[in-house]
Amino acid sequence: MKRLMLLGFLIIIVSCHEPFQVIFEWKSIDFQWPSDEERQYAVMRGDYIPANNFITTVKFWKDKMYLTLPRWKDGVPVTLGMTSAKPINGITSPKLEAFPTWDMQKLGDCTAFQLVHGMEIDPKGRIWILDTGRPTSLREFKANCSPRLVILDLENNDKIIRTYQFPEHVARRKTAYLNDIVLDHEDGGMAYITDTDITDPGIIVYSLRDNNSWKIRHDSMKAKSEAVGFMVAKTHVINPVHVDGIALSPASSRNSIVLKYCQRNNVSPADFNNVPSEVANDGTLKLKNRILGYH
Repeated sequence: MKRLMLLGFLIIIVSCHEPFQVIFEWKSIDFQWPSDEERQYAVMRGDYIPANNFITTVKFWKDKMYLTLPRWKDGVPVTLGMTSAKPINGITSPKLEAFPTWDMQKLGDCTAFQLVHGMEIDPKGRIWILDTGRPTSLREFKANCSPRLVILDLENNDKIIRTYQFPEHVARRKTAYLNDIVLDHEDGGMAYITDTDITDPGIIVYSLRDNNSWKIRHDSMKAKSEAVGFMVAKTHVINPVHVDGIALSPASSRNSIVLKYCQRNNVSPADFNNVPSEVANDGTLKLKNRILGYH
């Protein structure tokens, strides 16, 4: 009887739920180019290939929406874009603006963004942007810049307030992939970044107050050998993806925050790993099994 009552209750909930409304959708990504001639020239040169542009991360601040488009393939002219947070004139697939400028999208210029995948916006309106430093397309790299973190102030005309280049022992120039980022607003601002480096995966910790970084490494941050294969068009592909997803728990009653992470290939609850933030924040500490919790 109880099961029938529960089933009836669930049916009522489902039937009362309004259909989801599509706010934005894109069949292909286009941009607000400086001119039609520049767009045509980019298409002709292969610098803009619409089918190769993918949105991976979306963040909101007030009336704006910020989107990353990693340069995984050739033909991605903008790796960080922006548009209105609400459709204008009913347009659900708006052209994206280069953020903060077109000059900041130049391939081969190490002062510009080369490949942006992860970003986050803190409560003060500062956008923390991860730049891996090089595209991962099959074409010969146009840039081989150091991985870096760039922080802009959205409340002050998008002014750059910090550019931090990670040292080689933290993020390797040739193999690092700055993937995802979460922020802790205590201790002057702490960032936790997954580096999906194929040879040296780990979690990078950055202190805004001290302008310093370090990396924690552990076997749990490496892809499991039994989970690296998957099928694409009936073809078995071997692609180990190391530490990827990352999150912070709410503060506990003891004001302790737990850092949670997993690999892309491993998504079951048993594959999520925990480490207390006070452990991660201690740059002098070696991460060992005895201080790493599994759930």
